[in-house]
Parts: sequence; C-alpha cells; structure tokens
Amino acid sequence: MASKGTLKSNILESIETLGRDTAKGSLDALKKTFNPLELIGKAAGLETKTSDPKEKTKNRKNHTELDFEQLQKQYDNNDKSKLDAYRQKLFQLVKSGEEKAITEDKQEKQQQAKQETINQKQQEEQKKKRINAQSQTGPIGKLRKNILGGGKRKANVQLEQSVEYKQNAGK
Repeated sequence: MASKGTLKSNILESIETLGRDTAKGSLDALKKTFNPLELIGKAAGLETKTSDPKEKTKNRKNHTELDFEQLQKQYDNNDKSKLDAYRQKLFQLVKSGEEKAITEDKQEKQQQAKQETINQKQQEEQKKKRINAQSQTGPIGKLRKNILGGGKRKANVQLEQSVEYKQNAGK
C-alpha cells in the first residue's frame, strides 16, 4: 500500500498552490494599473491624458461651462409643477371619496326611511285587523232552525265542530 502523504506534505502543497495563484493575480493587477505603453507615451510627450474635467474644458475654445445654479432652479421649477399636479390629483381623489361617502350616507338614510314607513304601514294594518276583530261583538255561528220557526244563533259553534258525531252511535 502506498501512503497518500503526510500532513506536512499536504500543507506544503496547498501553500505552494496558493503562492502560484497569488503571483499570477498580482502580475495581472500590475499590468492593469501600470500599463507600460502609457508610461512610454508620457515620457515621449506624445499624448497627455488628464483626468480633471476642468483642465480638459480649458483647452477647448468652443466650450462654455454649465451654470449649475440655473439648472438647479429649472429642476426645482419642474419639481414644483409636478408636485402641484400631484397635489391636485390627491385633492380630487379625496374630494371624490368624500362625495361618494356622502351619497352612500344619503342612500342609507333614504332606505332606512322607506323601511320605517313600510314598518309603520304594516303596524297600522295589524292594528286595523285587531280593531275589526274586536268590533264584531255578536256571536258568530250557524243559524239554527227551530221547529217552531224562531231563529237563534248558536254561541258555541266551534265546540260543536270539534266534537265528532258518529252515525248510529246511539242505537
């Protein structure tokens, strides 16, 4: 059996690979930051690149600087007009919401009033029915024919109707 290696050799290998990767990375970083062609061009005086924008604009003849205060005022005016438009829209939304709430409130009140009138009419009808039922004070029933020809009303018609009569029961 072949041994896979000791702990020391594994650590040394990992350090070695880390060193190679670091060397390659630092070389690439140096190439990016220090471009030798630029250094040679600067030394020869071929073309100078300046990073300051004010220096670039000074060399041009047909250039005027921007007035940032005037631009800021224009932006503020634009923002103010947009803000006013948004305020107006918000006001319209709130106003329409209030109008909607008021109309809904009126409709509810009208429905309640209608319901109350309907309830009052029903109560009046029930009272009239009670009064009519109480006003009939006389006995209600069939007219009983008498042999002698005199007619009397039966007072207890309901009792007679509830009792069942059987034919030939008395025989």
